[in-house]
Amino acid sequence: MEKINFLSKINLGLATVLVLILLCASNSYGKTQPYKEGDIIQNNLEFNSGRTIIPLPDNEKYVVGVVKKTTSKGAPTTMHDLMLYHTNEKNELIKAIRITITASTSTWWKTPKSCKSDRPYFQGSYVKGKTFNCWYIGHGSTALSSDKIKPKSFWGMVRKYQKDSRIIMPDIVVNEYHQYASTNHKNKYHVVNIHHNPLVHGMEPSKGKSFSTADYNPTKIMRFPKKEKFMEDLIKTSAIYHKAFEDSIGIKERQRVNTSKYISSN
Repeated sequence: MEKINFLSKINLGLATVLVLILLCASNSYGKTQPYKEGDIIQNNLEFNSGRTIIPLPDNEKYVVGVVKKTTSKGAPTTMHDLMLYHTNEKNELIKAIRITITASTSTWWKTPKSCKSDRPYFQGSYVKGKTFNCWYIGHGSTALSSDKIKPKSFWGMVRKYQKDSRIIMPDIVVNEYHQYASTNHKNKYHVVNIHHNPLVHGMEPSKGKSFSTADYNPTKIMRFPKKEKFMEDLIKTSAIYHKAFEDSIGIKERQRVNTSKYISSN
């Protein structure tokens, strides 16, 4: 009987430890990425118990539409993806913002090809060694019609949310990209991609509906002076945000991009 009681105490102890581990893991996740679908966000987002602050580009209120937790390939690393939405009274998209925050990793992140590409309308990125501080501006399609997009993937969830919420999307969005990772920040990956609806800013719908045929394609935009000016003005406001992005993360001066010449021309 004493032996049975002893074993029971061991089992109870192990069960208690397991519960505590699960509770700690749950609390840790909540502190790392505390947001859930339906939350209203304004001014900034706080991750990692407030140690990582991501500023928003304006003082508008955003709805958290999509939240996705995944594990990266290679050296397994936890990734948290969010998509935020700001719409008008007609439920037309004004702005959507994708946020990505990761845990630290023992390896380093491969520099995104777009950070070194000359395809975007504007390229202002800094890339050196195992550090990339990407800032560039381009355009994209909102179709999300590829068969490669799986329903449970981040973009599959984005597509479903936009459909279920009946958000009126433009065919073409104009995008600004702010992405940073470095060994100086324990190889944590920070991403803020801002998708603008040019229609709510008075632009005419793009004649081309795909990435390659869109009016905002750098090889075509000179035919559309109003849209070209819209892109040039966006570079200036994007420069202000990218500096705030760098300041908030604490990027070292030597790894910063030159935003000052665009900010001073405002």
